[in-house]
Amino acid sequence: MALKDYARLARLQWDGGYAPFSTVLQAEQSLFPAELTLAAVRASVFTSAANTYKAMGGGWVTEADKLTGTAVRGATAAPGRPPLF
Repeated sequence: MALKDYARLARLQWDGGYAPFSTVLQAEQSLFPAELTLAAVRASVFTSAANTYKAMGGGWVTEADKLTGTAVRGATAAPGRPPLF
């Protein structure tokens, strides 16, 4: 949030003629890697949540099939074995 404010304020200062454009570039160069890191962390969190849910028994495939009226063919396990999803 602080880097977004920094970039926004730098842009406002440049628009008003109070700061050089290099200040805007510096602010945006700081913001961009932070946004990439945020996207990577969010992807990791979602992946971890899906893996945890899957490790605990899943169930989303069965529920999705019930809601859509479709069945996944060949995704069921042999008797006595845990389901694949």
